[in-house]
Amino acid sequence: MRESEGRQALLLRVSDALRPLADPLEIPEAAARILGEHLGVSRAFYCDIIDGAWAYIRRDYASGVPPLAGRIPIEALGAAAAEALRRGEPFVLDDVESDPRFSDAERRALIGAGSRAILGVGLVRGGRWVASFGVHDSKPRAWTETDLYLVRETAERTWEALERAQAAATLRENIDELTRFNRAMVARESRMIELKREVNELLRRAGGAAKYSLDFEAGGDNDG
Repeated sequence: MRESEGRQALLLRVSDALRPLADPLEIPEAAARILGEHLGVSRAFYCDIIDGAWAYIRRDYASGVPPLAGRIPIEALGAAAAEALRRGEPFVLDDVESDPRFSDAERRALIGAGSRAILGVGLVRGGRWVASFGVHDSKPRAWTETDLYLVRETAERTWEALERAQAAATLRENIDELTRFNRAMVARESRMIELKREVNELLRRAGGAAKYSLDFEAGGDNDG
């Protein structure tokens, strides 16, 4: 029960931290920092999957290891990890040094990046792999079901927060566009009213000049 309460308290903390944020950089950064500190890992990050070929990390949490922010080719995750995450399945790696799913080159690359132990989840929407959340440790680690649960739930909350932020940004853009349109219409209406006044004034003057001319001609006939 205490473990369950601890998990819910952590997820509530994540939700509370993400709710007021609107910046698409701050949202994944905050989620990664909270989860990374809670689990005591070397790195935590949320990434967007671009065209199924690139993992785009906006900002990550890094402690004692180099940050990974930026575009990373999917191949750098290793074929086994990419395949599992693409299907929306968790990828669990306790120690890359002894895991037969990785080649020697992949092991060296991951260990060099401070990613000896990896736990990741993939988010699939409409049959498409759209995002992932991962935590890495620079030393071997036996990941638990609680770790996996927290990573998965944090990933979902991060995705939802980013979706809300995008929807709010789109709404603001639509409101701004409508405001600009309304202002343009008001300006156009004001200009039309101004033109109508000018035309009426010209007609009034033209009518006065015509009347004067007629009066002059009529007066001339009388004098004759």
